[in-house]
Amino acid sequence: MNELDLAWDTFDFYTMEISCYEAEYYINTQTINNFFDSNNYPHKDQRKRLLEKSNKCMDTLLVLYKKQIDSISDLIKLNESGIEIPPEKEIDTSSLIALKNITSTLIEEMRIHKNEIKDLLG
Repeated sequence: MNELDLAWDTFDFYTMEISCYEAEYYINTQTINNFFDSNNYPHKDQRKRLLEKSNKCMDTLLVLYKKQIDSISDLIKLNESGIEIPPEKEIDTSSLIALKNITSTLIEEMRIHKNEIKDLLG
């Protein structure tokens, strides 16, 4: 396996992992919203379980987002290295930089949301 294939495989792996955890994050957020939308405030034990489950998921997402940023950085370096890139793996460097910036924003938003969940359930 060459360096370019490895970089793309790594990026694809983290993208798939993120997708799974984002689905879990969405379900956790919906569960929390449902409690408060129905004016059925969760009991202390329920809040604790929801907080632990949410924190675990968000912590994992934060790690995965950082790893995805690293994999995007690797792709940017390869793009700029001058190696020959096959058309099916060719992507504009500015698009990769934009994706990296979006992922960085996701990290910051996740940290903010994690604190909000802690305030709400803690």
